[in-house]
Amino acid sequence: MKKEELLTLLHEYESSNEKEKEYKTQMINFINENDVFLGRVNENGHITASAWVVNSDMSKALMNHHRKADMWLHLGGHTEENENVLEATLREVREESGIENVNNISNKIFDLNICKIPDRITEKEHIHYDIVFLFQVDDNKNLVISDESKDLKWIYVSEIEQYSNDSGIIRMVDKTKILRNRS
Repeated sequence: MKKEELLTLLHEYESSNEKEKEYKTQMINFINENDVFLGRVNENGHITASAWVVNSDMSKALMNHHRKADMWLHLGGHTEENENVLEATLREVREESGIENVNNISNKIFDLNICKIPDRITEKEHIHYDIVFLFQVDDNKNLVISDESKDLKWIYVSEIEQYSNDSGIIRMVDKTKILRNRS
């Protein structure tokens, strides 16, 4: 994905959430300051692609118990160096859930998040600049748990806080409730 395309996508995204406004500014600055921002080449940080996957009536979200992080998260991961962020998100959903038929609700950003990844044996501390898109999937489809997950399941949006108290997850839960009430 070209720098200009990604910057346009970010500039078009509007949020009333103060934290997301900060994240947007930080992401734009990161992209402007770096020629390499996709993939894993930039050891200081990189753009990651994630999905908030909901069922048809938005009552449930698909969550995975991430093996490395040992916590319940939405689906997503690293981009490839020349990959479009939306395409990367679709690839991640398919790889992490085994579901091929994925409906993206919009080509626009659903949420932004920034998280610091701690030092590990294989990598130094770095930043994930996470761009999240909203997808809809039939919750009756068989799920396939990938090697990256300990578990994968549909969780009622009203119960997600029992699995995660992450502020980014809670923000997406709140957005989902708003969208659901509009339907």
